[in-house]
Amino acid sequence: MNDTNMTNMIMKQGQELSRGNPEGCEILLDITGMHCAGCVASVERALRSVPGVADAAVDLMTQQARVVAPPAEDTPLRLIEAVRSVGYQAQLREQITRTADGNALPSASGAAPEPENLLSPWERQARYAKERLRDSLFGLIGLGIVLAAMFALPASGMALALAVLGAGSVQLFVGGPIAWAALRQLRHGVIGMDALVALGTWTAFAAAFAETLFPGLSLHETMGIGHGGSGVSMYFSDSVMILSIISFGRYLESRVKVRASHAIRQLMDLAPPTALMRVEEDFRETPVEHIPKGAVVLVRVGEKIPLDGAIVQGTSDIDESWLTGEALPVPKRPGEGVLAGSINLTGPLQVEVVKPAGETALAQVVRLVRQVQSGKPRIGRLADRLVAWFVPVVAVIALTSLVIWGPVLGRWDTALNALVAVLVIACPCALGVATPAALMVAAGIGARRGILNKNAEVLETMGQVDVIVLDKTGTLTLGRPQLVETAVTRDAEPEDVLRWAAAAEQTSVHPLAASIVAEAGRRGISWKPAESTELLPGIGIRAFLDGREVLVGGDAVLPEGMSPTDAVALLHSPQDGGMRGAASLEGEIRVWVVAEGRLLGMLRFADVPAESSQEAVAMLRRRGLRIVMLTGDRREVAERIARQLEIEEVVAEVRPDDKFEVVRRLQREGHCVAMVGDGVNDAPALAAADVGIALGAGADIAKESADVVLIGRDLRAIPECLALSRNTMATIWENMFWALIYNAVLIPLAAGAAVPWTGFLIPAPAAAAAMALSDVSVVLNSLRLYRKPLA
Repeated sequence: MNDTNMTNMIMKQGQELSRGNPEGCEILLDITGMHCAGCVASVERALRSVPGVADAAVDLMTQQARVVAPPAEDTPLRLIEAVRSVGYQAQLREQITRTADGNALPSASGAAPEPENLLSPWERQARYAKERLRDSLFGLIGLGIVLAAMFALPASGMALALAVLGAGSVQLFVGGPIAWAALRQLRHGVIGMDALVALGTWTAFAAAFAETLFPGLSLHETMGIGHGGSGVSMYFSDSVMILSIISFGRYLESRVKVRASHAIRQLMDLAPPTALMRVEEDFRETPVEHIPKGAVVLVRVGEKIPLDGAIVQGTSDIDESWLTGEALPVPKRPGEGVLAGSINLTGPLQVEVVKPAGETALAQVVRLVRQVQSGKPRIGRLADRLVAWFVPVVAVIALTSLVIWGPVLGRWDTALNALVAVLVIACPCALGVATPAALMVAAGIGARRGILNKNAEVLETMGQVDVIVLDKTGTLTLGRPQLVETAVTRDAEPEDVLRWAAAAEQTSVHPLAASIVAEAGRRGISWKPAESTELLPGIGIRAFLDGREVLVGGDAVLPEGMSPTDAVALLHSPQDGGMRGAASLEGEIRVWVVAEGRLLGMLRFADVPAESSQEAVAMLRRRGLRIVMLTGDRREVAERIARQLEIEEVVAEVRPDDKFEVVRRLQREGHCVAMVGDGVNDAPALAAADVGIALGAGADIAKESADVVLIGRDLRAIPECLALSRNTMATIWENMFWALIYNAVLIPLAAGAAVPWTGFLIPAPAAAAAMALSDVSVVLNSLRLYRKPLA
């Protein structure tokens, strides 16, 4: 497949993901104000209600929505208005319009005005995290003031004033925005966690304020523990504590989102922002988005190729590792294609642009990853989905208890106590902590073993995996060429061959040159600097050493008339004491050393398996998993590594879109697929897989696309992922069970269900204590994960 076809295939996959008519537009919106799965469901329903919308997917982590809709000029404005109609805010981030043949067109100029200072997703999350940290710190200070007033001061007006000041400040500046958001959503018929938090904290604060104004008023008729020694109502501390905990939790969540979003920008930075475009007889620096198809750009040595194109002048070695994952550069000559983000290593090039900005293979990979991420089902958000139903049910119970005990039975003290107790005890902390508590412990266990789980979905899915797809370069192997043998002619010595090669390659930036110089240094071989060197693009390097011409490079440097087979026949290897056959060189890299037209020797390079790969593959095989090697490298190289690791199924010479399609094909066959990779070229497949596993030393976009990141390169961590997944999911279900039982038993007691028979009514302070105890029980159960084996 040539580069142009590859780019078109990636675009085709992107359109397939949209599940809409290719003649339409994909719109990316930034959403503000979402906190749970109930919020996500509300926004998705609103977007899908807009006429003509084919699909809408909202991502809680990135706070973005991707919509497939008709290419009408007012579509973005209608979508934004639909989001606002359910109490949230939206801004246009990106709009891509496509024609029937799948080509991208610029967005309509009047589609929707973007704010001048539109923040990136990671900037918005960073700002939100900073605000929530400020709120939690403010709440902590307020809590300290309230507790000091309650327990450190004698009963006096000063103590009451301090309590009102501390709690009132937190309630106003932290609880106020939450209440305002809840009211805004309620006006549009949406009830979320904000509503329950606002009801509980403001009711508790109002009760405390009432007890302060009317000292004879008692809202804690059963246990009489409503005040501290100073007479300050404990409801003040309840409201402040709840707000502080919620703010800090949202801060931690936002920090995760900042880290998750940042890598997209790093991927986009693979392509330079400007390029030297030919204008008449000169080259002028021009922003890449202003360079049209058909323009010619100059790419100097060491620079990144700005746009997809074809070489019209010059030859060079190109580092395409971002795309293929192959460690070695690829020789390129006039007429051959090059891709944006690749690095020009050895010679200046003039490139004719065939794909403008926004349509390059790199841009399509970015878009493909975003689409797959936004399209994943949120099966791990069970707690949020329960909360979406839980909140209105609790509100109904609280109001019902108020009406029954107040207007109906005339017991207003009991009515107000029941209202506050239900709202406080039912604040779904235990239910909300059930999953994150287990995930936090699992994250700690995983970190000790080099495993980082990014979300709950992977823990639910990992136990169902039956196919493991493994990238080769940098995953199963070290990812860099190793000098594995030095073969020489009868009248040469290995040290001399390596010395001449190192002297010639000392100033080269080629990866093989670095390996040669490093190996010579490791063996303690010294050499004199070359008198002069000349780079031969696509061939090798010419150097003069002690007045002798030395050529180091590929087959093209062999003496005239000598074939590689003839050359091999002249060599012997001190390592194995025998002659090497041509067949043994398949999948390996040869660097010839020729002096004054006479062959001296050959340096043999190969990418070798990582130390832990064979054991890891054996462990996965014992678990009954089907193992597939998937690589962009040459077939002979892939098959050599597969034989060493005893992997039977190999798919080689594939590009990012092909890897994506292999994963999709396995899923269509009914398999649950885990993809393991480390490169930018693995990102679409990692995002498409049921479970994506990236190596921590790999590309940032691979780590963003994956669900699991392995800190090191030890693949033996993958079987441990399976056991950790099983243990964690069992713990989450236990936590959810006890949290639901807690609410099912204590909410009726808080509402006064036992009063007619026993006279028992849970006072609000005790309700707050019970809520705290429920959190502790969930955390303690989660800590049991440390004792469960990962065998």
